[in-house]
Amino acid sequence: MPAKFELIAPCFFGCESTANFELRRIGAENIRVSDGRLTFEGGAEMIAAANLNLRTVERVMLLLNTYPASTFDELFDGVYAIPWEELLPADAAFPVTGSSLNSQCARLPEHHQEGRGQAADDQTPHLRFAGDRCGV
Repeated sequence: MPAKFELIAPCFFGCESTANFELRRIGAENIRVSDGRLTFEGGAEMIAAANLNLRTVERVMLLLNTYPASTFDELFDGVYAIPWEELLPADAAFPVTGSSLNSQCARLPEHHQEGRGQAADDQTPHLRFAGDRCGV
């Protein structure tokens, strides 16, 4: 696993400044602020500190990979390229949710919706699309 991770912290619009202050206070590096979210870098200690100390963000997410994906084949090729064996035990399974913004990949095919019909919680991995880019 890498020593530093890129982390994403979505927040309510208007709370970005306060969240930025909170991130600086706990020592986050390379903080970037955009509408409704902040991205920053840190190691395992920063992941724990962010989860325990950030009060104005909705959750802290780990960005595993970002890549171009304009088709579902490209999407899942990118997901399969992630070294999951370094991140999860061999018997791990998880549902996948998705959202898109100006993307051709607007809806996951039915056979890829393992968690379909169940409410997604904060621990559910999420695929985010913006145009032809996908973030996992």
